[in-house]
Formats: sequence, C-alpha cells, structure tokens
Amino acid sequence: MLGAGVYVGRGAIVRDSVVLPGARIEEGAIVDHAILDERCIVGPFASIGIARGPRAIHTVPGARPIAAVSAGARVPPRFVVPRGGVVPAPDVATERRGSYVA
Repeated sequence: MLGAGVYVGRGAIVRDSVVLPGARIEEGAIVDHAILDERCIVGPFASIGIARGPRAIHTVPGARPIAAVSAGARVPPRFVVPRGGVVPAPDVATERRGSYVA
C-alpha cells in the first residue's frame, strides 16, 4: 500500500509493504515486508526488509517478519535493513546540525 505523495524512483521495487504519506524510495531501492513511516527517505539501492547483510543497521535474532523505518529517518544509499530491523527517528537537535542519529 502506498500513501499519498509517496515517491518511488526508477527501478525501485516495493513488495508486501506499507508506505505512509510523503515517503521517498530512491532509484533502485528494494522495500520488501516493511513499514515505512511518513517522510522517511530510502536512499538509492538500499534494501529494506530483505536478507541480512554486513551493512545492516542491526540484526535481530528470531527477527520479526517485517522491517520498520521511522518517520523522518534516512536510510543511506546501498544500506541494508534486514527483516526485524528498525531505523529509529532522527534526533531533532542532531538533524538541525545536518547529521542524523541511527
């Protein structure tokens, strides 16, 4: 399900997921079995909710069947968030300085 104002870039794949309004999924990204909250950004060629990888934000033993990206969070290009992984919301004070807490 895609909410209003969602952007899906060229070659991106969204499968079995819920994407809330204003989210951006950049070129070549894969979103599978995930919930993306409002205004989050999935960078180019990032993978959300698929197999575990060495660049995963965190891996959860006995992982839940979905991945989650919080409102306003940014997933870097080519980053992997496995099923059961969670990308937390950015810290507002840190965001104003131009960097993000993940």
